[in-house]
Amino acid sequence: MREILYIVNEKDKVIGQKTREEIHKSDFWHRGVHVIILNKDNKILLQKRSASKDKFPCCFDLSVSGHVDLNESYDDAIKRELEEELNIAANPKKLVKLKMDYGENDNMISQVYELNYDGDIKFEKEEIEDIYFFSHEELKGMLVKEKDKFAQWTVEILKWYLNMPSRISII
Repeated sequence: MREILYIVNEKDKVIGQKTREEIHKSDFWHRGVHVIILNKDNKILLQKRSASKDKFPCCFDLSVSGHVDLNESYDDAIKRELEEELNIAANPKKLVKLKMDYGENDNMISQVYELNYDGDIKFEKEEIEDIYFFSHEELKGMLVKEKDKFAQWTVEILKWYLNMPSRISII
């Protein structure tokens, strides 16, 4: 099934809709969601994207990332993505809405969330190769020395979250 997404302007106002493929072949802005999951030790969960992903295969990604579907709010999208990707039913806390060029032809307005979670995590092997927990200090070092191991958006959002210089714009 072809994924249809909203096209938005840089102020997050809906101006149309296109398929995911059409959007990713153009400079259209569209909506996304991300959640940063922390365990009881304050370590951040990152997923390693599967080799079958069209963008940044086998790279580290935020705990959960996804698009906002038609007729869906940011809050509904993050709940859906949490359940689809990690089998977690939760209401994460909103942190920030940001605007960023995620790479060639990938302009996003995204809502970032945070979730403290220590329950069971079951993930789809088709989407996610594995999951890992990293301390804030480990990630700071990796983001400087090994940033090519991360999806581009993950680098910038984690830098912002860890109080490092980042190129995201808060809206």
